[in-house]
Amino acid sequence: MEMITGRTLAFEGEKKITAVAQRLNALQHSLTIQPVISCDGDIVEPTLVVFAVEKEPRKFQEELAEFENLYCKSRPSGLCDVKIEKEWFRDVMVPKSEPGSLLLLDSWGGFNQALEDNIVKEHLLIERIPKKCTSRIQALVKYWNRPYKNFYRRLCDKVRLKYSAH
Repeated sequence: MEMITGRTLAFEGEKKITAVAQRLNALQHSLTIQPVISCDGDIVEPTLVVFAVEKEPRKFQEELAEFENLYCKSRPSGLCDVKIEKEWFRDVMVPKSEPGSLLLLDSWGGFNQALEDNIVKEHLLIERIPKKCTSRIQALVKYWNRPYKNFYRRLCDKVRLKYSAH
């Protein structure tokens, strides 16, 4: 089981709480979802999803192929990396966008390497959000990610509470 909220059951005021996890990443990250929303408010599909999978099963891509709205990858950490980002830009972002489209990115350093591809640079107008400003001005973070994460945490908490006695 993965600890989503970072909370444990303990007596109020207890100073030290010990938790056990099957793996360290289970306490930190389970997947990365990178949706892109156009200026029209439409989600650009497929959405990049990176699952936390220690060793990708042979049938991973085959089993996920029916989900055409998802571009699925896996890494042990569930975090996106430069290689995956480069593939996604080449395979999805460039073909799905009009030449000269504006792409607004946060300050993650991996984008620098992922955007070294000349095809991407020539196809898109790329602007960066300054560090520490993403949560304040990026519409996707403000109006999609934050409410989605809050909903996901509440749902996980309710499921855990309902089934904790079983």
